[in-house]
Amino acid sequence: MKLKKFAALMMAGLVMGYSLTACEDDDEDDPISAKVAGTYSGTVTATVMGQAIGSNEGLTVTIEQASHNTVNVTLPAFSYSGRGKTETIPALKIEGCNVTGGVGAYLVSKDTCELTAKNGDSDMNFKVTTLAGGFWDGEMKSFIYDVRPGSMPMNIHFSFDEK
Repeated sequence: MKLKKFAALMMAGLVMGYSLTACEDDDEDDPISAKVAGTYSGTVTATVMGQAIGSNEGLTVTIEQASHNTVNVTLPAFSYSGRGKTETIPALKIEGCNVTGGVGAYLVSKDTCELTAKNGDSDMNFKVTTLAGGFWDGEMKSFIYDVRPGSMPMNIHFSFDEK
């Protein structure tokens, strides 16, 4: 758990470092949320307590502008084998994610949030404990998030790699 938070902080530091050393100026009137808004396709890999539980290709993360410096992020549905059957985490929409940075380098992040989503025929509670994405010159460089479904005692760690 400490390693994941350390990795998220390192990513934030790298993005902010890039923004402080860049040579060009961003247009002050452009909302920074527009710099990261878009649809990103790639592969999502999931682990629980360091053990791989699955990898799904061809998934999409959607980032929509919400305000000048916030976005709404829709995380893709993810299926994996668990407890002798196929389990699915439905697509989750995380609202009010912060966008920071400038001059080509941006960080999308969100602290812990709880939400309810339809999972099959019933509603299920989810807790997102980490969400962090680094962007450089309009490309997603890294994107991680941790989800705790229902009463599961530990997080599922997701890593999204854009292809």
